[in-house]
Amino acid sequence: DNIIQYILDKNLFKKEDIALWIFLNTLFNVLKKTPIIGEKELLFLDSIISSIVQRFEGKKTDKYYWSLFIKRLREITGSDVLPSSANDLRFRQINIKMIEQLQNPFIKETILNDIGSVINYARDRFIADSIIKTIAHGKNIFAVFGVNHVVAQEPALRLIFSKKKSVLF
Repeated sequence: DNIIQYILDKNLFKKEDIALWIFLNTLFNVLKKTPIIGEKELLFLDSIISSIVQRFEGKKTDKYYWSLFIKRLREITGSDVLPSSANDLRFRQINIKMIEQLQNPFIKETILNDIGSVINYARDRFIADSIIKTIAHGKNIFAVFGVNHVVAQEPALRLIFSKKKSVLF
């Protein structure tokens, strides 16, 4: 929630585009595990859409967002990336390479890539802030996060830990 609020406060992107990136990122992670969407995966994706809508709209319906996702992806890519309903994900082969490219924060092709980049920056910022606050309170920390965040955080982490000699790196 802090990361999403940070991005919304920056007022750089439409909330619908942020929601679309979150969904595509989740869909990509699901498709990496299984290229075929089954009932379990569909229920999980439905819950993600519901939580996105709840977060952005305070409502529980996903009807508007699914059609918005389809329309927005057509505007961005010029093609139909998603089927006409979430339920149809079970019956259609999804282009995982396109989903990967659209949500990838390390390339600069679409607004969705820009959103992913800002989300990664915000995650890095909140990771560093949490570590600094924990250390400032004299507490020990144990943190686990992805390699890309480690690389982005390395200068800040080295600075933090060099000032706090009692913490093991």
